[in-house]
Amino acid sequence: MPLYGALTFFVLLFFLSLGADYTSKKHQKQFLIVLYCICVYAIGSRTWYLWIDTAYYYGSFIYSTKDLFSFSFSDPHFGYSEDGYYLLCVIAKTISSNPQFYLYFIGAVSMFFIFKSLWKYSPLPVLGLFIYVARFMMGRDMNQMRGGVAIGIVILATVYCTEQKFWKYLLAIIIAYFIHRSALVALPLYFMNKVTITRKHIYWGIAVAFVIAGLLGGFVKTVISNIGFVQDMAGSYVQEGSEKAWSNDLSNPLIYFQGFILVAFTMMEKQIAPLTNHYYTLRNGYFYSFLLLTILCQYGVVAGRTSTIFATFEIIIYPYIVLGWGKKGRWMPYLWILLVMIYFFINKYHGGE
Repeated sequence: MPLYGALTFFVLLFFLSLGADYTSKKHQKQFLIVLYCICVYAIGSRTWYLWIDTAYYYGSFIYSTKDLFSFSFSDPHFGYSEDGYYLLCVIAKTISSNPQFYLYFIGAVSMFFIFKSLWKYSPLPVLGLFIYVARFMMGRDMNQMRGGVAIGIVILATVYCTEQKFWKYLLAIIIAYFIHRSALVALPLYFMNKVTITRKHIYWGIAVAFVIAGLLGGFVKTVISNIGFVQDMAGSYVQEGSEKAWSNDLSNPLIYFQGFILVAFTMMEKQIAPLTNHYYTLRNGYFYSFLLLTILCQYGVVAGRTSTIFATFEIIIYPYIVLGWGKKGRWMPYLWILLVMIYFFINKYHGGE
């Protein structure tokens, strides 16, 4: 679909949120079910060769994925190494060997977790979906497919951090880890929630992160490149001379974008915290995301792929900022979200045939 056509549907989703999010829970659920089907269709019907990572997954499914009756976990996985994700591919291949069906299948799985999270945590779920489509869906569910599934599992498990149910949260992380190893990065959030992180800690943390990234970037780069877990998870992204080991330094505008959202969400603590039991979990997770994005900026891909897990909290944070703003001036955060998300959508849209 040409950009202008896709953008039209995207903007219509925003205006739908203005009405649908203020209907009854029953009607909200009905809207979400219809939108889930539309999103899965958009993900599954994409032109695979226009999306770099999708091309690898597509080829792997055709040439190296077996069905349930003949597979083994020792089978070579082309393009990835996680056995859990391979099992999902095997299940898809058992149902149908059509690679386009495979794209629908994985899209349905990943979006299931996202829609469950929207329903469970977001006070304005359609607005949350609008944000997810622009910020994450095209780069994740339509490209880095196993990351989409793993992150969806982690986000849905947020409640276990809030309720301090360690073993349930750990189980969710382990399941997600076998889909994508980066999910292990989500484990520290549980322990962050066991201590009191105040607004002052957030502000000082932001300042210290900039100092570390600006003055100690070389040291951070050396340390990261020698950590076994990082080498195992993303070796090609931290090897000196690798074309994938590119650096943004502090020139990455996303650092300042997330920093702005973090400060706004922190400053509105008194307005938002009474609205949800998950406020401090959301804030801690987004703070953690900001720290990863900033401190690890010497390795752009590593910073992006680790910080994106809890950057996904934006689909919950933004709606609470809207509600916390109050009815009188609510049009201002709505307008800001619309303009910013249109920018992200245009920037990430690949087009199609």
